Amino acid sequence: MINGPSPFIMVAMYGGKDTLYEVLGVHRSAQPGDIVRAYRAKRTQLLVGSAPDDPQGVLVHEAYEVLSDPQKRAAYDASLRGDAFLRPERAFTGKGPKYGLIAAAVVVVIALLAWWRFSAGPAEAIPQEIVARVATAVGRVERLDMQGRSLLLGHAYAIDPGVMGTSCNPAVANTQLVVSFGTRRASAQSSQPDKRKPICRLAVVSAGSWPLGISRDEPKVGEKVYAAIVKSNGDADIIEGKVKALLPAEGGRAIEFSVPVLPAMEGAPLLDADGRVIGMMSLHHAFGAGRSIALPAAWVAALRAEK
Repeated sequence: MINGPSPFIMVAMYGGKDTLYEVLGVHRSAQPGDIVRAYRAKRTQLLVGSAPDDPQGVLVHEAYEVLSDPQKRAAYDASLRGDAFLRPERAFTGKGPKYGLIAAAVVVVIALLAWWRFSAGPAEAIPQEIVARVATAVGRVERLDMQGRSLLLGHAYAIDPGVMGTSCNPAVANTQLVVSFGTRRASAQSSQPDKRKPICRLAVVSAGSWPLGISRDEPKVGEKVYAAIVKSNGDADIIEGKVKALLPAEGGRAIEFSVPVLPAMEGAPLLDADGRVIGMMSLHHAFGAGRSIALPAAWVAALRAEK
């Protein structure tokens, strides 16, 4: 499960905006179309020169998740009418934040996160065998700069001895990379076998990881799924969600699910209740902004055939 401080809180504590509306740069009375356009503009700005786990990008995504959903937006608007936010409405100016309201913003954000995580009732314990599999199969994809500093690009997971799969984007495709497993690192060479599909194959030297099994069965809408990533210390971090829809894609079906996909989660596996891969999380898809999508497992399985 998610542990440690939320990126939401981190942004708010270090100079975030007063409200989620200001995060996207829209007025409180903004129409749904205005919110979508503002989100796309912000995403374009953040994709240029920003790290995939930039907390500002996380906040922009979560602001869109809340404000684009009528029920979540209504709950959020109600929270803004609380005592901490009793102030005249003002238009967004683009100037610096009012730091006196940061603590109140943090409280609101914590409440929203708690509501999202627990609105479906108490989460069941994650099976320990799944936690163990993730810890030995999933790594963090990094690129080293000239000074030897690492930039997190996303995640990858073992699908065959010496072979890992990850989401493809210009920063990953046909590049020499590093996959980290806690304190251990392994060099990796990426390739994109099918240019039509945003998925890459990593040839990893001395990975020492155990491949995950890939399911041949599609999940059903409403079924439990697990979004699986690893923290910088190598510990598995698994988030439970549910299948929202199955979407047609070439050679298979993509999965829309309920867990928000953040930039740092690119390339990580989506698992079924038995711990088998049913998709690969990606922001590089054609199903529309703000949707949590896992690319088809059949695409991942095809990487094993590439030698």
